[in-house]
Amino acid sequence: MRRLSILGLVCIALVSLARCGSSSSTPSVTISGNLAVSRSLQRGIHTQSGGTYTVRCVTLSGTPTAGEGAVDTTTGHFSLALASATGVPIGCFVTDGTTVVATVAFEASTTGIDGAATRSGSYVSKSGTTALEFGTVTLNLAQGTATVSQSAVVETGGTVSLGGTWADVSGDWTISAIAGTLPDGYGAICPAGTVNCNGPTAGQGIHLAQYSATENPGSIAHKGLAVWSSSADKAACGGEGANLPGGWTPGSSFLTTAPNIDGLPNTETITNSQGTCGASTSITCDAIPSGGWGLTQGQCKLYCVLMGLWNRSGSCPGDFYIDWQNFSAQIALTSPTCNSGAACTGTGTTLSGSGDTKTMVGGTVYFNQRPKNRYLFGELSTIGNVGTISDNQYQQRSVCASYDVNHHCVGSPIDCHTAQNSRLTVTQTDSTHAVVELVQLGTVDPRDDAHCAADTGLQNDLRSQRFLFNITKQ
Repeated sequence: MRRLSILGLVCIALVSLARCGSSSSTPSVTISGNLAVSRSLQRGIHTQSGGTYTVRCVTLSGTPTAGEGAVDTTTGHFSLALASATGVPIGCFVTDGTTVVATVAFEASTTGIDGAATRSGSYVSKSGTTALEFGTVTLNLAQGTATVSQSAVVETGGTVSLGGTWADVSGDWTISAIAGTLPDGYGAICPAGTVNCNGPTAGQGIHLAQYSATENPGSIAHKGLAVWSSSADKAACGGEGANLPGGWTPGSSFLTTAPNIDGLPNTETITNSQGTCGASTSITCDAIPSGGWGLTQGQCKLYCVLMGLWNRSGSCPGDFYIDWQNFSAQIALTSPTCNSGAACTGTGTTLSGSGDTKTMVGGTVYFNQRPKNRYLFGELSTIGNVGTISDNQYQQRSVCASYDVNHHCVGSPIDCHTAQNSRLTVTQTDSTHAVVELVQLGTVDPRDDAHCAADTGLQNDLRSQRFLFNITKQ
């Protein structure tokens, strides 16, 4: 069951929009373009008309500044002024006046190390730049993305590219707070030792893994970056599971080897923390005494194991997703045997399929090669000492118009098309210190049934949040 919140965090409230301060005495860069809206990749692009959108850009190093420009409802044109914006990374968003609806990514014509189009989450202009013309900014409301062609960006007045070099970030890092007051809209990290923190915690460790690959023909060098909860979790998974385009050569076999999709753990290793079938939350799945919720004892134990699978340590089953509404009906058809000290076996517990995805329980539990406890992975775009990655995940989920007391679906499930877009920008001070901006935006296709946007559980998974913090290499 995918936990989309990076760094293993639970963040329930949406973060408000940023309105960073800017200085009128500092020379500004004028940023302009034309917003075009595509509600799906299949329906094409049209000039924005009706509705109200704004484009907001923020500098991501030094003292952050921000600028905002309204989108003309007829032509789609926008323009904004951003102070202190030369030679530093710039991140942009599209808002509907109250909330962020898309993050802006600068897309190249090449394929990245993650198999997707190469996208940089930030743009760095040359020193002396007075204007940036983005050209067409393609807003996809269904995916929460707004893309700009890198080759179409026109700079005016810039002469000197950003200095500095990028140092390989592979290794263990520790999070700490940025000194001073954060810009409005960015969440502060929690003090060390905070329980149930709604953000990164001071002293928390993460592991960064940088990779290389060579694109052929042409021997074109690519870099990739993965963000893990720890080096131990990375080692347990045995590989990133990247699907490189044909003819590419990985710099490390770990880049392309995949996690072991190994299925169910021993029932004694999972605690019944969700109170499955009404049993005590302090016992293990193995110890559930009897049936409940209309299920047999074996079905309750299997349900318990799947509910708590992410709590298992020291292994890596790959990411998995449960279609809960259809699952509720399918598990009642299984006849699992869950003996003491063993994994559940029998009907419905065997993984079927091959390749990158396998299923069980009537096809309602999906395992794939996205590793457990790996939070982000993508093509690493570097300019000087600034590196960015974008990680975009798309899933079809299900909700219900209503639920019974056991949270089982009443009536037919409703399909929802979701996107979780993450942008990570790392600005290195030196080889062991950096400032990090993390942006996450979860969206539901606006054409979906209204219950998709209103479902509490689904919206809790599709969190939107922004953080600025320091990291120090250990």
